[in-house]
Amino acid sequence: MSIMRELKFFLGIQIHQSPHGIFINHAKYAQEILIKHGMTSCDNIGTPMATKHLDADLSGTPVDQMKYRSM
Repeated sequence: MSIMRELKFFLGIQIHQSPHGIFINHAKYAQEILIKHGMTSCDNIGTPMATKHLDADLSGTPVDQMKYRSM
């Protein structure tokens, strides 16, 4: 059996271990998604959409469902 090193990344999760605790985040994974979809220069916003009931937009243009789900 080999000696394992300190865990840094696991399944897209970044792990930081310190005397104060273990901290995890998805920053690298989120950055990869932004790069994949060409959104690295987009502006962020606190609340990305209005909090109201959504219904079908019959006059809207259809979107690629697979691309939408991958975001």
